[in-house]
Amino acid sequence: ELRWSLYSTLKPIGTMWKEALILALASSQQSMTDCVQQYKDFILLIENNLQLGTTLTDKNKLNLLLNGSQVQRALGRIEGRGFRDVMHEVEEWQVRNLWDDAESMDDNERSQVETQLIDHLVAAFPEYANRPNVAELEPIVD
Repeated sequence: ELRWSLYSTLKPIGTMWKEALILALASSQQSMTDCVQQYKDFILLIENNLQLGTTLTDKNKLNLLLNGSQVQRALGRIEGRGFRDVMHEVEEWQVRNLWDDAESMDDNERSQVETQLIDHLVAAFPEYANRPNVAELEPIVD
């Protein structure tokens, strides 16, 4: 929960999240010593314990496991707001459940993780997965 909460809070700030943290601490009513210690503690937590440092620093670091075509193959055609909600869920699941870079997985491991994610999406969005004729939709070519 903490990993997703911090990621979703810091992601909109972008690559300048460390600078934003410094400003927030500097504007607090705490002593300089306390601010420096809190900064160090936050950095240790975010970068080492939660392993979010490079994900937050590099805008392109979080490559989603599933692309839009794969999602639509699993759930059927989804448009507009519904599609954005599903892709947001993909991102959230990935941040909560994968602590290692997806690119470092071998093909077998990646396939297993993608299957887990698809199972999660089917459970989270039954209104899409359980529509009639989902299996009859024409295939989407990557």
